[in-house]
Amino acid sequence: MKRRRGRRGFSLLEVLMAAVLGALALLAVMGLFTGGLRVAERLKTSREDAGLALAGEQVERDLRNAFPFYAIGFEGRPDGMEFAGWSTDVTPPCPVRIRYTWDAPRGALWRSILLFPGEIPIQKDLLIEGLSECEWTYLNPESTGSSAPVWLTGWSDSTRPPPAVRWNVRRPGPDRPTHRRILTLPRGAQIFYRKT
Repeated sequence: MKRRRGRRGFSLLEVLMAAVLGALALLAVMGLFTGGLRVAERLKTSREDAGLALAGEQVERDLRNAFPFYAIGFEGRPDGMEFAGWSTDVTPPCPVRIRYTWDAPRGALWRSILLFPGEIPIQKDLLIEGLSECEWTYLNPESTGSSAPVWLTGWSDSTRPPPAVRWNVRRPGPDRPTHRRILTLPRGAQIFYRKT
């Protein structure tokens, strides 16, 4: 009786085919994983950009309602600004002092609403956080309309606000761009109040 010898192991061709199929399957899984990471990063970036846009809209809304009131004019610094404005955040709507403050160690921008007179805060909101840079500059009115506008690092005038405010913000990271927003102030605010 002849015994047939059974096959022991795989041929070289079978082993190579299995290795190629395994590598293709691994590449497909890695492609899905890295694609998912890219989508997650884009969502995070778009969420952060949406936060910056909402903060910019709040600043713009407040600046649009800015006006000199009593002895409170427009006070601007590189790390924040303070001005009188009309607030609809309180009932009934009334003139208030609005203060923006950059908290560099925390990377946060705060918005405070204070009642007149004094420093009575009625509302303090964290407008946005997770920033590595936040800087305010103010347009010199003498350079308005010129080809090279001059931006000042500070503004202090009790009778009128600057013609425009430039806001530069940046998120941490080497490849993150600086977002710049230029907010123009209404000219009517300059004649609302005059000292006598």
